[in-house]
Amino acid sequence: MDFYVLSDKEAAQIVYDASHIVKTISVDYVGGVGAPDYKAVVGPDVEVSADGSLYKQMHYDSFGIWVFYNRGSGDAATVTITIQKSPLS
Repeated sequence: MDFYVLSDKEAAQIVYDASHIVKTISVDYVGGVGAPDYKAVVGPDVEVSADGSLYKQMHYDSFGIWVFYNRGSGDAATVTITIQKSPLS
């Protein structure tokens, strides 16, 4: 796994499989600063928890990936966007 600090508000992680091929890319936006709007990532319908956190997972079978969008609760919540190779591909 590689971990990169891109700025004081962004970090990225890259995970590889046993063959050293990228399996997962995950980006954290601290406080949500710089994060794309969830609608641009996973569409308009997200699950909103009682505490205000958001979550949605989309499967893009034609590309062989899953995309996850997660925003924690609170005013300065971290947003995490993860793209992962589908276990079926």
